[in-house]
Amino acid sequence: MRHRALLRPLLLSGILAWTLGGGAARAAQRLRFEVAVEPGLSLSSLSVEVDRLGVVEQRALSDDGSADGDVAGDGIWTAVVDGPYARVVGVRLAGALPGEAEVDLWEGQARTDDARAATTAWRVVRRDGKLVGERVAVALPAGSSALSEAAPLVVAMGWGLAVLIVLTMLGLWRRPTGVPG
Repeated sequence: MRHRALLRPLLLSGILAWTLGGGAARAAQRLRFEVAVEPGLSLSSLSVEVDRLGVVEQRALSDDGSADGDVAGDGIWTAVVDGPYARVVGVRLAGALPGEAEVDLWEGQARTDDARAATTAWRVVRRDGKLVGERVAVALPAGSSALSEAAPLVVAMGWGLAVLIVLTMLGLWRRPTGVPG
């Protein structure tokens, strides 16, 4: 019993020191940015600007395998930014074609709910002669089949239609066809 009484103040003082010393605030969050580039589209540069808690950082994305977990030459450009945890960050994606000036491809907010790590992904395509960044769930290499974000809705509507047809057929089957007499 006596050892519990001695441990309690020690434990509470340790927790208090860790909290006041910024132990919780110092935990790093790794933000990973991935961009899949449309096949046949050659970019001279891609960069991401991240505004996390008022601190703005810019990183060049590359496909050379230098980022942690990146595979060189897989068609996925990657950059990693470490810093304090933020639930939402401001992000600006910019890129350039060879011999042209850098243009903004996408700008907005990204949710980063996980306190340790979060990944934000885009696909860069040419639309109406302009480069455009589109947010995607996962950046996939060229030639990979991507499940559309609308696929769950399409599947649900298909199942709904199938159930409606079956119920209609059952209703017609049970309906008397003869003339009462």
